[in-house]
Amino acid sequence: MSGAIVLLSELSECLRGPDRANSVRDTVKVSQGLRAGGWRGVAGAGLLWARSQVVLASAAARVRPPIAPVSTDFRDLEALRTSTLALRRLGFRGRACIHPAQLPVVNEVFTPSPQEIARARDLVARHDAAMAEGSGVCLDERGRLVDEAVVRSARRLLAD
Repeated sequence: MSGAIVLLSELSECLRGPDRANSVRDTVKVSQGLRAGGWRGVAGAGLLWARSQVVLASAAARVRPPIAPVSTDFRDLEALRTSTLALRRLGFRGRACIHPAQLPVVNEVFTPSPQEIARARDLVARHDAAMAEGSGVCLDERGRLVDEAVVRSARRLLAD
């Protein structure tokens, strides 16, 4: 199977899933990305570990960041907002929904603000200018060094 291109959106529902995500990444080119399941019965550090593995496997495969799992409590929109914000900070870039009431919350969390878009444009422009000048040293608006991973993230935000 080496060298094959497979369109895959793996949904991991058990704790063995993140390990399998890594083996899939090593075997084939994953082009559609990964999704995290709910991993019923898993909580705390175990759940954080499992979700982190899906984010890391996606980054290692250089595919789109993963889609976060559904929240089955579609009535508690504040809890949905809180957990969705945490998933975004962890590296997820979307969330599956099971009820139309969840859509506005998830869209709000994952839609970049005008400030985030402006910052991403500024970072990309600064990086491109640094590369054109031949220095390759990119500084953000506060004078801090910016690495290639941050620039890739800014480009991804602008492309979405």
